[in-house]
Amino acid sequence: MSRSLFLRMVEGVTTTDPYFQQRPNALGELGASPIQKYTVALRMLAYETCADVVDVYIKIWESTARSCLLHFVQAIRQAYTEVYLRRQNITDLQRLLHDGHGRGFPDMLGSIDCMHWEWKNCPKGWKGLYQGRNKHVSIILEAVASDDLWIWHTFFGTPGTCNDIIVLRKSLVFDDIYQGRAHEDALFTRRQELAWKDVERAFAVLQARFAIIQRASLIWDQDLIWEIMLACIILHNMIVEDERHTYRNYKDTIEFEQDNIQYVAEPSSQPRNTTYQVRAGKYNNLTLEQYMHRREQVRDRQVHNALQRDLVEHI
Repeated sequence: MSRSLFLRMVEGVTTTDPYFQQRPNALGELGASPIQKYTVALRMLAYETCADVVDVYIKIWESTARSCLLHFVQAIRQAYTEVYLRRQNITDLQRLLHDGHGRGFPDMLGSIDCMHWEWKNCPKGWKGLYQGRNKHVSIILEAVASDDLWIWHTFFGTPGTCNDIIVLRKSLVFDDIYQGRAHEDALFTRRQELAWKDVERAFAVLQARFAIIQRASLIWDQDLIWEIMLACIILHNMIVEDERHTYRNYKDTIEFEQDNIQYVAEPSSQPRNTTYQVRAGKYNNLTLEQYMHRREQVRDRQVHNALQRDLVEHI
């Protein structure tokens, strides 16, 4: 994490939650500074250090460190969710469609997969609900990630007893399609595996940056677990945005911006420098019958097989 990003997040968190502001104590002495409180929370997320470990290094008591972590994850969610867990805007869609076309998958916006976070201190009464086939108690994170490791969609909280298909049916990843507001061989297997590894790489980088996710959770409160996961994903996206220009295959988003936007994902005729025109989806007043019809279309196995055959022929 760069120094500029660190200071920008300190300012944003301090503005969102007055808890991080430096205030005098009962003796009139100034308490911990915003940077101290922010550093405590970040170290607990990145290194999974205990609250009583940071008291010597940062001069903050154990109870204050726990409080810093709780306020920090909530402040990150409140301050940055709309920006760093947003739906794709027009520029994002143009760039993602361009990248997918270049990799041999037209109209691909990302790859989807699930990750299990082990819950060591799960209450005994819930272990039957959260214990999977491997006899480990876990909570599932479903995510959609692009090639640059940006996580576009998250769905966290499904019990570990569920498989990926059940998680997909529970999540809201296809909700825009249901509501009518969405933006409308060996070689195939090899390319599909390369694209599928995007979300796996995103999970690996997320766990490498935040050890608290990589190891078994010692937290009792399920709501706090959800807050921590969401905060870590937001921080991950902020780091990706800050470091994206250093990536080998980085492309400036300016080349994907267009003045006149009329069509949905319609590629130009030029083979290289492919550009896409995208229009924003609209909220339609759908009846229950129309909603169920769209839902059945998304889950239709025959349509899925036909699309897969067309993609194999295309590649």
